[in-house]
Amino acid sequence: MVREDNSFVFGTEDDDDEAIVAAKGKELEGAWAETKQEVQKQMQLLASFGTAGGVADAAMVPRTSALLQDHIANLRTLIVRYEMIAQQYCTEEGVQAAMRTVQEWKDQIQALRMSSRNANLQAKRNIDQAGMSEVDPALSAADVDLRRRQLQTRAGMTSAAEGITDGLRRTRQLMIQQCTLLHYLCNLPLFSKYLQEVERNAATLTVLDQSNATLRKADAEYKGQRSILGVTRSKITSITRQDLIERYKTFKY
Repeated sequence: MVREDNSFVFGTEDDDDEAIVAAKGKELEGAWAETKQEVQKQMQLLASFGTAGGVADAAMVPRTSALLQDHIANLRTLIVRYEMIAQQYCTEEGVQAAMRTVQEWKDQIQALRMSSRNANLQAKRNIDQAGMSEVDPALSAADVDLRRRQLQTRAGMTSAAEGITDGLRRTRQLMIQQCTLLHYLCNLPLFSKYLQEVERNAATLTVLDQSNATLRKADAEYKGQRSILGVTRSKITSITRQDLIERYKTFKY
């Protein structure tokens, strides 16, 4: 700048810093535009898998999806760098303008993430449809019938499993209700006395059962002794008879 006295006035240091920061911002904005364009290109490619190449495109989905995620990660890095530059502006207007750009980028990257997820789902649907279109013509009538029966069997098994699950759930609810009712009744004085009486009766029944077991054991031992005595008596009778016969023979001769 030239004054009236032909002397020069150089720019201030703040102006120079502002220009440097603005240049860095422009550089990041250009990198953002290029990376965003690459992301959109990869998403279009990903969403088209399965339409032309059929099932063979399934092998390309993981690599393309990984490359797409790398580009989105680069966009996040650019946002962080731009936020750092935004704080270097010398004026409040410059800082606010840069932060508005940061917010716009964050909104855009959120939309890109959603579009990326939709592109993956679209590729999966395309490949599944291509697989079905390749398999269905090769199926014979018997194969179709077998497949239908398998699907019906799976549906029946699923329905049975759901029925069992519902039954278990109802049983659990009934058990909880019974436990709650029992807990409530146990807090009543009259019911507590009734429970004590039941416990005493149970103890008495236990003693009676033990007595019955002892009596049954004694009866078994008595029957065993009686059997032994019967055998002994039979032997004594036989010996006595034999002795009488021997005496008779001796007396006769």
